[in-house]
Amino acid sequence: MGSRAEEIIGKSIFEFMPRDVAESRQQAINKIVHEGKSTSFVGICSGRHIEQSIYPVKDDKGQVLMLAIFCKDISNRIVGEETLKDSEIKFRTMADYTYDWEYWIGADGEIIYMSPSCKRITGYDAEEFIRDSSLIEKIIHPEDRINVRKHKDRAGFQMDIHSAEFRIKRRDGQVRWIGHVCNTVVDKDGKNAGVRVSNRDITDMKEAEAALIDLHARILLKQNALNDKNIALREILDQVETERNRTKKQIEQNRDKIILPLIRALRNRLGKENQKQVELLMTALNEITSPFVDQISHRYGTLTQREVEICNMVRNGILSKEIAENLGISLQTVHKFRQRIRKKLGIANDGSDLSTFLRSLN
Repeated sequence: MGSRAEEIIGKSIFEFMPRDVAESRQQAINKIVHEGKSTSFVGICSGRHIEQSIYPVKDDKGQVLMLAIFCKDISNRIVGEETLKDSEIKFRTMADYTYDWEYWIGADGEIIYMSPSCKRITGYDAEEFIRDSSLIEKIIHPEDRINVRKHKDRAGFQMDIHSAEFRIKRRDGQVRWIGHVCNTVVDKDGKNAGVRVSNRDITDMKEAEAALIDLHARILLKQNALNDKNIALREILDQVETERNRTKKQIEQNRDKIILPLIRALRNRLGKENQKQVELLMTALNEITSPFVDQISHRYGTLTQREVEICNMVRNGILSKEIAENLGISLQTVHKFRQRIRKKLGIANDGSDLSTFLRSLN
């Protein structure tokens, strides 16, 4: 109170109080004297919190003779309580406004804390879970309950963080996937204080995962079907190539055994003026299975049929004059054909020899 004992003795206690406080204390003391019951007050004196406990002292007839007043400085306790209250407010603010579903189950199986976010995920209020702790297990999907029980058994034996994924059935009947993480809680003495749990709604993630698995399966089916088609196509192409080679061989055999002997016999009977045409015919027959004509037609699609014919003759070393005679056209026309061919082949201005260029294409 900031005063020595000798300064207090003999004086009224009301002298050490503010007037408004003194008046309320006087009323309280009158009530104690009248009723004979003890009471206590907490006030501030010299900046300190003082707890005053007042007890009536009675005679043999029950009349109040005097009052025994005990004062105790409880400032440290008040500061501690305010600090604890502030810490609790901070904890509640952090826990109650968390987005995930958080709760704490004590070692006795009763729920100590349940975050309000449980309603957003399950449709049930925190009070409903606290009244019935078995509700947590009741809303687990029937197909997942055995796995959840196994998870709880493993978590109970090991003081560590554990996780699981399972489905729950909301109040409105919706099925939601839960990502569950739990950890054993111990007190300051290392004793088991229960389990701290954090649950998160992972339904969107599971649906995306299922869609990805389904897409992968469909891609594999299409890939397998495509592989089967590729195998069938390769078999067809192999058959086509085999047939092409067989046909080519048969044509070459017929040419060598039947046609060329007849032409050689014809060449020996003709005069020198017709020898060149016979040689040209034999050259054409020897190249009847050559891919040159098909290749140049596909590679240079703008070439006309006559231009392709002239390309083949130039490639075989036939002069422009001989080409004109064989095709029945003028030499000037052959020159024009050659100019157009060089332009279409892209060698109009580089000075390349046309015959050499055509032979290089094969």
